[in-house]
Amino acid sequence: MSSEELPTAGVKQTWRVVRDCGRDQAGAAWVAAVCLVLSSASVLVVPLLVGRIVDIVTGSGDRGLLGPAAFGALVMTAVGAVLAAVGAGLTARVCENALGRLRERALAAVVALPLPTVERLGRGTVLSRTVGDVGVASDVARGALPAFLSALLTLLVTCGGLLALDWRLALAGALPLPVWVAATRGYLRRSGPQYAHERTAEARLSQFLLTGISGARTLRALCLEDAHTAVIKERSEAWSAAALRTCVTRVRFSLHLNGAELLGLLAVLVTGSALVRSGSLSLGAASTAVLLLMRVFEPVGTLLYLLDEVQSASAALARLAGVVTERTGDAERGENAERGEDAEDAVRSGRELPSDGGLTVRGLEFGYADGAPAVQDVTFRVEPGERVAVVGPSGAGKSTVVGLVTGVHTPWRGSVTVGGVPIGRLHPRATGLVTQESHVFAGSVRDNLSIARPDADEPAMTAALAQVGALDWALELPEGLETVVGPGGEALSPARRQQLALARLVLADPPLAVLDEPTAESYGGDRSAMRTAVDAALKGRTGIVIAHRLSDARAADRILVLDEGRVAAFGTHEQLLRDGGLYAELWSTWTAPRDAAGRTGRAGWTGWTGR
Repeated sequence: MSSEELPTAGVKQTWRVVRDCGRDQAGAAWVAAVCLVLSSASVLVVPLLVGRIVDIVTGSGDRGLLGPAAFGALVMTAVGAVLAAVGAGLTARVCENALGRLRERALAAVVALPLPTVERLGRGTVLSRTVGDVGVASDVARGALPAFLSALLTLLVTCGGLLALDWRLALAGALPLPVWVAATRGYLRRSGPQYAHERTAEARLSQFLLTGISGARTLRALCLEDAHTAVIKERSEAWSAAALRTCVTRVRFSLHLNGAELLGLLAVLVTGSALVRSGSLSLGAASTAVLLLMRVFEPVGTLLYLLDEVQSASAALARLAGVVTERTGDAERGENAERGEDAEDAVRSGRELPSDGGLTVRGLEFGYADGAPAVQDVTFRVEPGERVAVVGPSGAGKSTVVGLVTGVHTPWRGSVTVGGVPIGRLHPRATGLVTQESHVFAGSVRDNLSIARPDADEPAMTAALAQVGALDWALELPEGLETVVGPGGEALSPARRQQLALARLVLADPPLAVLDEPTAESYGGDRSAMRTAVDAALKGRTGIVIAHRLSDARAADRILVLDEGRVAAFGTHEQLLRDGGLYAELWSTWTAPRDAAGRTGRAGWTGWTGR
């Protein structure tokens, strides 16, 4: 995977992924194919009947057959339309079902990507893959693909009909083929990369638009609106230029197609007239040949005009398949979690459930893109069932250590084991992470809880809510657990969002739980309730808690003090105060009297979070 983009699959990989996603649709696909073939065959029958009618009218046929021929033409037209509609509907259904599974697999792979990778790529790129590309492929599946397949079959059947009438007419009708082939080859050679470039440019624009919307307040505060707008303008112009290039290529392609159609029609008219005058061909047969050729123009035009949509859909499918076929250890881990593996499955797949939540960290070293180590030589041990608070000034490495412990980051050096199992082989259900800003998914309270454990019944959910003190307010919602919360639903306070996240943790029941400042967004009485909820959620499991408030850290069994990416001290609150050092200074600053402006009257740690 490049540093700027998710991978794009090749043709074989894309076909393999799409085939796997549509494997259970084989029966419907065969029925759709039969309907489209029969519909295309009707295209051949109708011109033959019209030719027969011409012969009858001109006196070279049995007039008694005029009525049946006319009725047959009408019936075959209707039958062809019905078969085409059924074939198109079934084709769209097969494709939509396959795309639905492809979207699920792509989303599962994206969710399983390491968080630093997702952050580096940006939400615009991820959304472009899982929403924009699926939308493009879906539009083609519903409309363009059935028309494309029908046109291809019609072309083959019609060419066979021309050859059956007279080889010379078929040869005249084939004159446009070299033009079509040359124009199509040139178009495909140019349009493929152009569509891929257009999709990438759109993703880059979407990413910057999303960044501007989510960070609008920051942009205003720093007076960066003009600079951000300038970048949006630049990326919009790049996307417009890419779209214009594909449009120009498409217009040139259409001019070649129209010229080829004119050449073919003139050739058949001249050849047919010569054959009729020489008596080698009836007027009805010549009329049939002209009608067949004109019937060819429409499917060929459809076939070739739709190439741009098929090209765009192919590029979208390749981007989706690229996400699905990216098989990093993290992606496999995410898929295993989604399948809900038990302990035996986890061992078979190389992922193990630990015997307990005991955490051992030895000699960790890790850094970010700038190359400088963010943490160095970090070593500590957390006993099973013990709660450890991680404290330190801003930039001390607290979040980095948590990322290494939970497997979000891969250390440069050192090791992390939970219950004796290395973090790289650890089953994803062995650890639980609750972030500072807990996310509420769009859906009901029940939906938000079932994410942690899909098989949880209502008693288990209500027990989890009750354990963290959230059952009363959850049942008081307008529709109880069925109340829609999150975007577009019932708004929840920060404390309630955090309680919901802690209830998910209780349902998931991991032996090791990691909490990133769980009381950060709670105030007054809510803070006391949150502390009680945290205590309840961590009961019986090992807990790692990032604590910006030293009053929260004091409640832990032991405290890990970090400073400049290293372990400064590790012990109980009382031990650390007796030993002096950084923690004693931080505690002294924390508990010092403050004036009206919140100043302590002594030099403190400038990066420390206030009370």
